[in-house]
Amino acid sequence: MPPQSESGNAIPLAKQWYCSNVPDGRGAVAFDNIVDNDWYLAQASALAQVSYSKMDQFQKRLSQAFATASSGTVYFFTKQENDGTSMPTTLAWGGWEYPALTRNADVTEIIQVDPTVEGDSSKVIWQQGDGASATEPRG
Repeated sequence: MPPQSESGNAIPLAKQWYCSNVPDGRGAVAFDNIVDNDWYLAQASALAQVSYSKMDQFQKRLSQAFATASSGTVYFFTKQENDGTSMPTTLAWGGWEYPALTRNADVTEIIQVDPTVEGDSSKVIWQQGDGASATEPRG
């Protein structure tokens, strides 16, 4: 999952961290290699012409769909000071993605990482058996 970043390099940074720290993993999977980029840009552009809120809804529902299709260990990239279990429900992670992941029987754990901090050890923020988040997915 992409870290919160103003610099626009969030996905490459998260992928770099994953490839360096999870050598036996299935490979870094993020927005840029799940959905056809031309299709995504066409959808987002068309919706943005209607209203920003339509594009925002599309992005959040897409995040929830990815969460529903996920399996195994999921990595959430964000700043260390953020609590991945209680992000605002107006954000894609807090209202759509995290609630869907915690209801997905194929997800075994969610690990939070700050890829901008050298040597961030990461932390498990949810694992099977913890139960679903109190927030229902909003999509």
